[in-house]
Amino acid sequence: MTSSGQVTLIHSKDTSIKVTIDTDGGIKASEALSRSGLAPRDGSLAHLLVDDKIAHPDSLLLPGSVAYIDNESVIEAVLIDHTSLKSGKRVIGAGQLSDGTIAHVPGARRGEYHWVVRHLQHRSGNGVMHAQCHSFRIEEQPYHAGDLVRATPSPDGRNALLFDPGSGEWTKLLVVSMPPNMDPEEVRELYRGLLWTIRITGVEGDRLTGMLIPALTHNPRIAKRRPS
Repeated sequence: MTSSGQVTLIHSKDTSIKVTIDTDGGIKASEALSRSGLAPRDGSLAHLLVDDKIAHPDSLLLPGSVAYIDNESVIEAVLIDHTSLKSGKRVIGAGQLSDGTIAHVPGARRGEYHWVVRHLQHRSGNGVMHAQCHSFRIEEQPYHAGDLVRATPSPDGRNALLFDPGSGEWTKLLVVSMPPNMDPEEVRELYRGLLWTIRITGVEGDRLTGMLIPALTHNPRIAKRRPS
């Protein structure tokens, strides 16, 4: 039985590795991970799992809590510190991931903290790695109506799979529609095979609906108009 004045950390890949931290009023997850000595020494990302859910770094682990250290999750944390693209009221926020990669996150604004997964990556001319990402929630329903996500739909452009942070797999079905003022078949062909930015329009269990947002979707097939 765990002492009421301690928090216990266990390595998820080797449960014989266990550390206890004395605390009377609780300890932040990030501090517990740091003090445990079990975080990866190479600086790679690690999370604490409490009741099979990822604990926010600022969440409080109360005395008696048991948390598992996991450093193989594709889920990453990012603090948004600037805007990389703005189109009307819609924005793509950006911030640095733990390995120095710049994450670009639709709908994220400066000063916000987000959980993200990576999609496409590329290296800019100055050698900086950039990753197209999207965010979600881990302590409740991961996606709400109005959220902006990223996905590469099926060849017919009608369905895609979104990441489920609960299972760690790409299993949430997303049914995709086109903007009402655009020809659906023409748009699907024009954006075929690309990474789409999609606004969630409805959530029903593991089935979601969404609409393509062309203004936030990079399409190299569309030539930039030159001024006349």
